[in-house]
Amino acid sequence: MLLLDSDVLMDLLSGRNDQRQSEWFKLHPERPHTSALAVAEVLTAIGSLHEWERFSAGKATTTILATALDRRVVPFDLDCAEPLARLARLKRADGTYYPLATLMSAALAARYSAELVTGRPEEYAGLGIATVSP
Repeated sequence: MLLLDSDVLMDLLSGRNDQRQSEWFKLHPERPHTSALAVAEVLTAIGSLHEWERFSAGKATTTILATALDRRVVPFDLDCAEPLARLARLKRADGTYYPLATLMSAALAARYSAELVTGRPEEYAGLGIATVSP
């Protein structure tokens, strides 16, 4: 399973995805999933836009969720709690803890045995999560 992180989802919704991303998706024809967490991050970003931009982005989000990602938004549920608790005990190479949003995305990937599609694989280094860049 491929699990789209919020940054990749945001790029797809904005239409900013470059040729490299388009080619990557053609090479991976399996239908990607995303998480309720990633959708919430996108909706939060949309909420900070000006009225017209918010309308356009909201419409694009609704369209993508109703078509390309229909019934493929996975929840953060009780079964994600154990991987989150385990991952939260890990520290980065510099001795600091990972941000909660990073840990939650990693826990979702662990829970669903998914590869996390992200433009920021370095944020997940040391968590034992398979990441791929679009």
